[in-house]
Amino acid sequence: MSMQAITGQVFEAFYDDAAGRTFANMEFIDCSFFSCGFSIGNDPARRSVASNVRMHRCTVRGTSVNGAIVRDVVIDGLKTVGLFQVWGAVFQRVVLRGKIGRIMLSEFLPSGVESPQVQVAFDAANRAFYQQVDWAIDISEGEFEECDLRGVPSHLVRRDPNTQVVVKRTKALEGRWRDLNLEGTYWVAALDLLMSRETEDVVLIACKRHKNFKRHLEGLNLLREAGVAEWD
Repeated sequence: MSMQAITGQVFEAFYDDAAGRTFANMEFIDCSFFSCGFSIGNDPARRSVASNVRMHRCTVRGTSVNGAIVRDVVIDGLKTVGLFQVWGAVFQRVVLRGKIGRIMLSEFLPSGVESPQVQVAFDAANRAFYQQVDWAIDISEGEFEECDLRGVPSHLVRRDPNTQVVVKRTKALEGRWRDLNLEGTYWVAALDLLMSRETEDVVLIACKRHKNFKRHLEGLNLLREAGVAEWD
């Protein structure tokens, strides 16, 4: 199917109200998204869908994705002004590669925006979604400044095993990691968070473009050597 190519365009104050629309077969090259929101709604049955979309060397600022279905999407290079946050979305065959800035993917909807009942509905819809996908997201070739990946089952994540590792909640609960020198990393906070939730595991990512990459990687290796992180 042919793609609609859009080059060098600035999108500003575009707010998609999650009316069940599908945005498909589009390619964005050197485009910018300022103060935009995608799939802003409180009904998982009416979430917006991005399908067969390619983004090359785009920029985002003050922009978020809420509760969308993101399928067959490739993001190849992404400049982020501040932290780019994705809330409550689900993914199928999504590739993040190349130089990417600061990004956080969370299973939760924005705090203080939606009610607990809406969050429960999205949680159920997201669990059902992930039961039927072949794989969710590929971060193996992503060169991130920061990447916090939450809510995607680890067995559906394609990773670089050298810099992106899995920790099971059962292993975190054993507490052996507390005896390790993880100073200068994010891993203590990440494992505390894992233990406080009902998720089965987490993917910890030593981001190649972070200024403390070497220290973060050392911490991941310590976790593996101690039997806390999984060996691939």
